[in-house]
Amino acid sequence: MLSSIRTERLAVTLWLGLAWAGPGRAEDLAGARVAAAEGRKAFERNDFTSAIDHFEEAYRLKPAPGLLFNLGQSHRLAGHLDKASFYLGRFLETKPSPALVEETGVLLRRLELEQLRVVGVQRLELEKTRLAIARYDALAASRRLELERALQADWAAHPITTRWWFWGALGVVTAGTAVAIVGLATAPPPARPR
Repeated sequence: MLSSIRTERLAVTLWLGLAWAGPGRAEDLAGARVAAAEGRKAFERNDFTSAIDHFEEAYRLKPAPGLLFNLGQSHRLAGHLDKASFYLGRFLETKPSPALVEETGVLLRRLELEQLRVVGVQRLELEKTRLAIARYDALAASRRLELERALQADWAAHPITTRWWFWGALGVVTAGTAVAIVGLATAPPPARPR
């Protein structure tokens, strides 16, 4: 297995040997060199987001295989495991030397293991969330049941005929009925048409 220091240095030094293979426009080549140098500096400062931006700019200007490796390393160290796997896989498609194939293969296997670990952690967090929701639902159901039982017990202990508002409402209805009956009984008869 590679030590992380050796692997990280490979990303920094690889751009020197591989980045400028093949023909290209002079201004693109100069711009790519500047962007790659800035990417290397950002990488050394552990500013992997800036390193990615610079290496992408360099690759846009001059698509050199070493920049694919640098992008893979920068994404790996920034925690972007899927993008790291993508760029390292693309680097392997360029048919690098057997030593680089071996080292890149080791990195890809490490990335796969890390991705499996991350997926496992995400599943664990999802299960924790599901359990918390289930506990909350169970607690809410328990409280609803307690409330229903308390209401039933209250109604059983205090029937409606013992409630003040029942007798108040009954009094209002009774008084209204009495007023209506008296009003109808004392009203003059309707006039008959002639």
